[in-house]
Amino acid sequence: MGSEESLIKTCLSPVSILTGKRNENPLSFFLIMSQVPTQRMATVTLLALLFGELMGAGAVLFLHLQGDLPLEVTEFSGQLELIAIVFGLTMIPGGLLFRRFLAAKAEGRQGLDGQQARYAAFLIPVVLVEAACLFAVVVWLISPTSKAAASLTALLFLATIYFGITGIHILEEKEQ
Repeated sequence: MGSEESLIKTCLSPVSILTGKRNENPLSFFLIMSQVPTQRMATVTLLALLFGELMGAGAVLFLHLQGDLPLEVTEFSGQLELIAIVFGLTMIPGGLLFRRFLAAKAEGRQGLDGQQARYAAFLIPVVLVEAACLFAVVVWLISPTSKAAASLTALLFLATIYFGITGIHILEEKEQ
């Protein structure tokens, strides 16, 4: 029993990987936001979100290149394309407004509360734009002839990168 406990204690948890500190509590994954969010955590989060977008777009591109798409073009594909464009293009300024609002709320806060507020100012705009990007990927899958959905996916992917990098700088400024 003692060797099993020591094995559990020496296992790297996601929190210890993100924070760079060895953590003795194997259940600490559920307590991740009780720790000070760091620039490393934000970078790993951004890379995971971008990887998900790339995998979705890569799968759609692969299906398009194969030519055997399992979905047929429906009469609603034009409407879905319009919804994706409107949703995607409103999430970019929406993310900018959320970033300003949340960064202003985090400005006067100190300690753990301030770091968590700055992390929210990083994460929420990125997730908004990423959701629009994933929706554009789905519309691109449903509407294989759509050039707008493919272009919108690329635009929103670049916007996610922009929001992520600028958000990481918000955390970086306060860590120093």
